[in-house]
Amino acid sequence: MKFEFSKKLYLGKGVLNIGKDKVIKDVKSGKPAPGIYLLSKTDSDTDMLEILPYFVLKQKYFKHKKFFLYGLASGKDEAIELLTEMFKDCLNERKDVNLKEFLS
Repeated sequence: MKFEFSKKLYLGKGVLNIGKDKVIKDVKSGKPAPGIYLLSKTDSDTDMLEILPYFVLKQKYFKHKKFFLYGLASGKDEAIELLTEMFKDCLNERKDVNLKEFLS
C-alpha cells in the first residue's frame, strides 16, 4: 500500500506524544503501529473521510491500494476528535464543510 499525506495533516495528541516522525515512518514502511488510526480520503466523490485502524490495512484487500491521509490519531476517540476539529476549522475558514477541498 502507498500513502500520501496532506499538507494540512492533523495529528492527535497521542501521535505527538509518540513522535510524529516515528508514526509517519512506521505507517509508510508498513511496520506495526498499535492503536494508530488514519483519517483518509474515501474512494467516493463525496466530501467524507473515513477513519481506519491502521492494523486493518494489513489485509490482502488493501495491499495495492493508495491512501491519501488527512490525519493520524492514537485511538478511535482521538480520531473522532480530530475529525471534529477538521470540520470546525473548515467551517470557520470557508463557511462550508467541504473537507476535501479545505484539506487539499
